[in-house]
Amino acid sequence: MLLTSEYPYGKAETFIESEINYHTDNFEKVIILSIDLQKNAQITRAVPESVDYYNVTPIDKKIGRATDVLLGTLQSFGNDKYYKLDKDTIGGSLSKRVFNGYFCHRAKRELKYCLDTVKKYDFSQYDEVVIYSYWMFVSSLIGIMLKEEISKECNNIRLVTRCHGYDVYEHTNKLKFLPMRKYILDNYDCIFPCSEFAKDYLLKKYPSYADKIKVSYLGTVEHGCREYSKKAGELRLVSCSNMVGLKQNHKIIEALSLLDDSDINIIWTHIGDGPLRSNLESLAKDKLKNINFNFLGHLSNCDVYEYYTENDVDLFVNTSSIEGLPVSIMEAISFGIPVVAPDVGGVSEIIIPDNNGKLLKASFEVTELAEYIKIFTDMDTQQIAPFRQNARLKWSENFNAEKNYSAFSADLSDT
Repeated sequence: MLLTSEYPYGKAETFIESEINYHTDNFEKVIILSIDLQKNAQITRAVPESVDYYNVTPIDKKIGRATDVLLGTLQSFGNDKYYKLDKDTIGGSLSKRVFNGYFCHRAKRELKYCLDTVKKYDFSQYDEVVIYSYWMFVSSLIGIMLKEEISKECNNIRLVTRCHGYDVYEHTNKLKFLPMRKYILDNYDCIFPCSEFAKDYLLKKYPSYADKIKVSYLGTVEHGCREYSKKAGELRLVSCSNMVGLKQNHKIIEALSLLDDSDINIIWTHIGDGPLRSNLESLAKDKLKNINFNFLGHLSNCDVYEYYTENDVDLFVNTSSIEGLPVSIMEAISFGIPVVAPDVGGVSEIIIPDNNGKLLKASFEVTELAEYIKIFTDMDTQQIAPFRQNARLKWSENFNAEKNYSAFSADLSDT
C-alpha cells in the first residue's frame, strides 16, 4: 500500500513513474492511495494494469486544510494524544502548536478517507502487508494509523517510508520544526533517505535509530545518449525545475545577463512551470537582449526524456537553495550532460568537481555561475568529452532506475 501526495494524479512525484513497475514483480497486490488532491482530480500518468489507485479526497482541499488548522489547534488544548507526544519539543510556541495540530488533524481526517477506500479489501488473505509512505510527513503518520486498523485483519504489517528534503531537514522551514519525528521513527521498521547527506542528518539528530535508516537512491530510466558535437563559443544550456522561490531561477537570468553583451552564442531552455513563471519571463525579457531563451513549461516525465533524446544540450544548470537529491540532475547525467549546481542537500553525491561538472558554493554569487558558463562555452567537443563520459558513468553506477528500484522493491518486500 503506497501513500503518495498526488501520483498518479496531478504533476508531482514524477519519479514514481519509473519506480512503480518494479513493485508489481514483488507484491501480489499494489494499492496507491493519493491523499493530497482536489476531490475531482483526474489521473494524469500511466499506471501498470495490475495496480489499484485512488484519489481518496472527497472534499475541497482548501476547506479541508482550514478545518485541520482550526480543529487541530482546538484539539491540542484538549486531551489529544498526538500533541502530548510533541509537547516537550513544542514548548511554549503557539506557531509550533498550531503546526502540530494541523499535521495531526489532517492525518486523522485523511485516515478516514483511506479506510473508506480500502474497506473493500480483505487483508486477512495476505501473508504480509507493507505500508509504504513516499514522504516522511503527514502520510507517514497516516501509515501508523492504517497499521493499527489493518492489523485487526492481518498481524504481519510493516511500515517503511522514503524521505527526501523538506520532510527531513527541520531547519529549512520557518518554524525549524517538523511534527511527530520521534513517534514516526519509533513506529517505522525502515526509513529510506534518498541521499547520504539526508542519512547523516538523521543519524546526527536521532542516533538511536541508526539500525532503521538506510539510503536508497532514486533513479532514472535508460534512454541512451545522442551523438555529440559542440562548437566553441556556443552553449546550449538547460534547466529543469518548478518556478518557485527556493529554486532561485532568477539567478540563472542574472548570471546570463552578465554575458549578454559578449560575442558568445548562448541558448537557454527552461523546463518547468510554477507561480513565478510570469515574473521570470518578464525578468528574462528585460535582461537578456542577446541571449536566446525558451520557457517550455511543464513537461511530463516522458516528454523530458524525449527532449534530451532529440536535442543537443551542453550543460545543465541548477540553482536551488534547498535540495534532496535532484532527479532532474540524474536525468541530465543519464544523457551524459555535465551539470553546474550549488552544494546543497545531496547534490555533491552526483556532481564531482572538474570531473562531471561544477559545484558552486551553497550561497553562490551569480558571478561565479556566469564564470563557469563562460568557461564551458569556450570548450570544444574534445575538451568537453571527459565531462560527458564521467557524467554518464556516474549515472550508470549510482542512479540507474532498473538497478536501484529493483533492489529497493526487493528490500521493501523483505525489510
